[in-house]
Amino acid sequence: MKERQLRETEAFDPAQIGANLWAVVLPVLIGVALGGVAILLLRRFRLRWTWALPGLPLAYLLATVGAWKAALVCGLASVTAAGIGAYWHGQDHYRGGDDARLEG
Repeated sequence: MKERQLRETEAFDPAQIGANLWAVVLPVLIGVALGGVAILLLRRFRLRWTWALPGLPLAYLLATVGAWKAALVCGLASVTAAGIGAYWHGQDHYRGGDDARLEG
């Protein structure tokens, strides 16, 4: 792929910085939102939080083929779901009783 040389004036164009920022912020927001929905669904169907982790190898594969936005969404969704799920799992065990037995 042919790379284009940037001039100094192009690199600091405020309009271009805003467009590039949204190109990253939007996949981040979508990934976090999907991760939140995923952990709620996992919890609803009584699946462990570790079921969210297989999204990480998928994110790696997407990144290697050049789909970095899809990789970012998939990776952040997996990390968000696993992080929230691990926290909830720890809280369930801390509280003990029925919560700890039900969540395994």
